[in-house]
Parts: sequence; C-alpha cells; structure tokens
Amino acid sequence: MIESRFRSCLALLAAVSGLGCASESDGGPAPAPVPTEEPAPTYDLSFDLSDDIVLGPRQTKQIGVAVQPQGAHPVRFALLSEAGEPHDGVLDRDEVWTNAKGRASVQFTAPSAPTTLLLRAITQGAPSIEKRIRVTATGSTTLRVQASYTGGRPVKLWVAGVHFDKRCEDFTTMPPNDGDLFAPSQTAPIDVPKVPVGNRPMAVTLRAGRYLGGCANRDGAVEGTINQVYVPVTAVPLQLESTVLDVVIGLKSSDATLDESLDQALGVASSKLRGAAGNDVAALLDAMRAALPGAPGDAFAAARDRYGWDDAIVQAVGESSLTALGDALERWTAMGRSALFSPHAFEGRLRASKSSPGRAELAIERAAGQPASELSVTANETSWEADASDKIAFGGSLTWSASHFLVGLATPPALSETGSASLLDALSRVESCPTVAATLIRSGITVTGCDEACFEDLCGLGAAALWDSARNASGGELERLALTASGSASVGNEAQAVALDGSWIGRLSSSGGSTGGSVVGFAPRAP
Repeated sequence: MIESRFRSCLALLAAVSGLGCASESDGGPAPAPVPTEEPAPTYDLSFDLSDDIVLGPRQTKQIGVAVQPQGAHPVRFALLSEAGEPHDGVLDRDEVWTNAKGRASVQFTAPSAPTTLLLRAITQGAPSIEKRIRVTATGSTTLRVQASYTGGRPVKLWVAGVHFDKRCEDFTTMPPNDGDLFAPSQTAPIDVPKVPVGNRPMAVTLRAGRYLGGCANRDGAVEGTINQVYVPVTAVPLQLESTVLDVVIGLKSSDATLDESLDQALGVASSKLRGAAGNDVAALLDAMRAALPGAPGDAFAAARDRYGWDDAIVQAVGESSLTALGDALERWTAMGRSALFSPHAFEGRLRASKSSPGRAELAIERAAGQPASELSVTANETSWEADASDKIAFGGSLTWSASHFLVGLATPPALSETGSASLLDALSRVESCPTVAATLIRSGITVTGCDEACFEDLCGLGAAALWDSARNASGGELERLALTASGSASVGNEAQAVALDGSWIGRLSSSGGSTGGSVVGFAPRAP
C-alpha cells in the first residue's frame, strides 16, 4: 500500500512539472535546454567640452555631444536649475538626431540673471550625462540706440554716444564730443557695449556728422536684457555762414530778352567803330593819323590826300575792306553768343558776406567762358536764406557795360577764326595790315622815317583803336540784370550746403524783359 501511494505521487509530479520520474539508471529521456536572451547593445554618450561652461547673461553657446558607436541616434536634452530656482535660459530644441558620425549639437541661450544650471542629455542604451553651466554677472551690458528720424537727409554713418551723469537739458547744442562711451555704425540700431549696469543717469546722443542730431535721457541700464532707447533725431539748420558754393548760372539756347539787348549794343558799337568816316578804310586811316601826334600826323594826313591812300587801299585789298572790321565785329559777336546762351553763361562763387552778417557775396569769375573782367561783368551784394526743407534762395544783380559785354563775346571767335595768338594780331589780319603797309610805301612817301614795318604796326594800332571805340561805345551806361534763384541743397558733414540744384528768373533793366535758366552749385575743389 505504501508503494502504491509513492507511485501515485510520482505520477502527480510528472503531470505538474512536465518531468518524468525516470532517471539515468532507468534509461528515461534527457531534460529540455533552457533558452537564453542575447545581451542588449551598450552606447557611450559624451559632451564635447570637458570643463564647465561659463557664460554671461543672455550669451549664446552651441553645445555639442557625441554618441559611440557612430550612427543616427536620438538625443534628448533637459535644462535644470541646480538650486531649483526659476530661470529664463532656453534651448533651441529638446531633441536632436546625431549625424552619420554620431555628432549633434543644441544652442543654449543663457538666462538674464546669474545662476548655475545643469544640461542633461540622454540617449537609448547609455546612462544620462550632465554638464554644468555657470552664468556669471559681468557688471555691464549693451545699450541699443534706435534712431527716430523721418527726414530726407541721407546718412552714411551714425555715431551713438553715452554721457554719464548728464541730462539732455545740459546741452544747448550738439555736444562737442560723443560722450564717455560711443559707437559708430553705418545703419541703425547702434549697439554701445560695456555700459555699466545700475541706476546711473545718462544722456544718450545720436548724430550723423554735424547735420543730424538728437538726445534722449535714460536712468541706468539692466544686465541680461536689451536696453533699448529711442533717440528723436532732427536736422540741424543749414549753416549758411560756413557755406561756400561755386555756382553756375545758365541761360537757355535762345533768349529774346538778352538777344534784344545785344542787338542794340551791336548797333551802338558798329556806329562808334566808324565814327564820322563813311567806311572802315577811312576810319582806319583816321585812327592811324591820330596815333601820330604833331608834325608826323600832319605829314601823314597830307600824304593821304595827295596820294589817294583811301582808294589805293580799296584797290589793293578789295571792296570788302570798306566793311571788313564792322563785318568781323558782327560775325564774331554772333558766334560768341553761343557761349553765352548755354548752361555755363555765368560762373562764380557764392559765400557768406564778410562785412554784412546774414547776407551773401556773389563774385562772378567767368562769363561766356571768359574772365568776367573781359566782359565787364560784376555782381552786387546778395541776399540769401535757407528753409527747413534744405532749400536755398538767393537774390542780387549782375551789371555790365552793354558794349563791353558785346565786344568781349567776340574775342574767342576772333582768335579761332584768324588763328591768332592775340586780339591785336587778329585785328591786323582782318584789316590786311601787311597789304595796307605795302600800299602806303608804294606811294613813294615815308612819314618821319616810317618804313613798311612801321606802317604795318601803325595799321595794327589803328585797328585796335577802332576796336576800343566800339568796346567803349556805351560810355558809363550799365545794363543791369536783377535775378532771384532757388534750389535744393545737399548737406555736408558740418550742416553746410555742398551742392545746389535749381533755377533762376531775372529782369533786364534796359528793356524790362524777363529771362531765366538753370542754376547749379557745388563745393569748391580742394586746391
């Protein structure tokens, strides 16, 4: 019975455990093997930097990690406060994938206040790692200066300045220096670094050259944040007292008012050229006689009558000699008008008056391309003013002798047409002085030993005398051109005008007719 119970127990164990009761001795089956799992792979995660990271408030840092073995692995980041205090430090992302070399990075922006943080990184199959980041106080910050300007003056360079322990009310004009700290920049805003933190009062100035400027008060600066200040910028009024402009007063290609004045002057000059003589030959011989005073002059006059020099010259030179000089005057002055009726009719310099504050001086240096003195052009004292939109207006008058002006226009064409180096030579050629001298000598008479060369010189002197009579035909009567000009100015670094672009209108005294044209100005070139 005991044996029967033992066998029943073995059968029950076999049913429960799945194991038979057989043994090696009885030749039963071997036990089944127990399956085993392969071990999970292990990874190594590390930061690129071995030391703690030290930054100032709001500084940024790219922090790299590496995973071994290489390949693409997800890495998660967490930013913790070592003291458990709140902070405003940030990461640009909290999870990245490494590249094929097992590398990745995250950008960290430090909090605005000093603290110590822990940057934790973790990837699958590796223990988490931490990097300590210490944010330290620097005692200084950056002041960002914004320009509040809506004007039209162009700006090439801004300069922002910080004046400690000052207020804008302390400055009646733009400060002579840019302050205790300053920074230049071609564009706004302008960052001024290393501004001490605290409640120290300061005046913040902003300028472009000395032609734009402004100021704003600020009570201290805070570390770890953008200390932004807006400075209202205004234009410094145009400084006429320091303005010097080379101005060019232009005329249209056709100007009826000045044409009429020149025509009248030509009539007076031509009449004076011949005087009482009926033609240019007679006028020339009269002038040659006048150049010989006393007895020589009398002998010249007698020989002229006896040998018929007037007709002899006409026969030798030709009928054109009767009007040669008058024709030349008309031809040359017509050609000279083209130089006058141009964008460069009058050229001069406009500047503040040395003797009358608030007024200007306009000195005309050239007219129709010639020295102004050759055309007797002068300018009177001028008034001027500038407005807030950088426009300059000036008014004054130009005066000249009408005949001086007209005959002066003829000089460049005379030299060009005859190929002469001097006006005297040009007049001698027009009057055919070599032929005139040879004709007088052929008459068989000399005047006080005057040979052919002497007669040629005397002819040139006579022609020059006739020309001078035409030039002085107007006597002391002056033509006057009253003008008013205005234009937009470009502004220089010292708030002076350095360029002008505008127009002018005027009225001529002789006829009361109106005229006008362009006016431009530019700063004189450095010598």
